[in-house]
Order: sequence, then structure tokens, then C-alpha cells
Amino acid sequence: MMVNRILILTILLACLLPRESYAEQNTIHLICKYSHTYDGHDDKTTPTSGEDLFTVTYLDSGEATIKKEGLGAPFKGVVSDEEIYGHTEYKIQNLTIQQTLLINRYLGKIEITFNTIGSKNSGLIHFGSCQLIKDRKF
Repeated sequence: MMVNRILILTILLACLLPRESYAEQNTIHLICKYSHTYDGHDDKTTPTSGEDLFTVTYLDSGEATIKKEGLGAPFKGVVSDEEIYGHTEYKIQNLTIQQTLLINRYLGKIEITFNTIGSKNSGLIHFGSCQLIKDRKF
């Protein structure tokens, strides 16, 4: 009888305690180097150099926040087995700039598109490749 009361009290107590649930958060760091740029206004592709550091933080659900070093506006996006996609908008003076990011997770290829909202000119697309940074802290 005493054992039954203790068991019932234990079950009641477990039901009353708040349950903590969370989705696991994952973070990866990528260094992406650009090789060429397509200019939609001139319809030309030219060689490009430069690199950016991206920090991708995502939940098991795939929902992601992507930070590009030196850009104050984070990308909102998704991470799947195949790709990382993100989109952001920000203002510079009276212009609204839109960036779209697409990274192939198997090949490491990156496309990042820059457009000015409301402009009749096509934007720029930078192409390149990304590498995962592992355990590199100074």
C-alpha cells in the first residue's frame, strides 16, 4: 500500500514539473572564395576574387540563421541535406538591397545574388566554392 502511494506521488510530481523541450542547434563555419561574377545589366561574366566567412546556425527542423562576416543583416533560410539557402534585405541610404545565398553541400559551390529592389537593372551573381572550417580558433 505504501509503495502504491509513493508511485502515485512520483507520477503526479512528474506531471506537474515543467517539461523542457528544445530542438538541437547546429553551427557550421564556411569560408567561401569567389571565382567569377555575372553582371545581369551588361550580360557579362568576369573573373572575380575575394572571400567571405559564413556562420550557419540551424535547428534539426532545417530553419537557419546565416551570418556573413561584415554584413549586419543576417540571412534567414533553411538547411537541407543538399543545400543551404538564405535571403536577406537591408537598406543603404535610400536603396533596399536584397541578397540570396545558395550553397550546394555536396559540391561546395556557392551562388550569391545581389539585387536592388525597385531597380530595372539586373543584379550581380557571384560564383565560387566553400570549404568547411573545422576547429580553427586563434
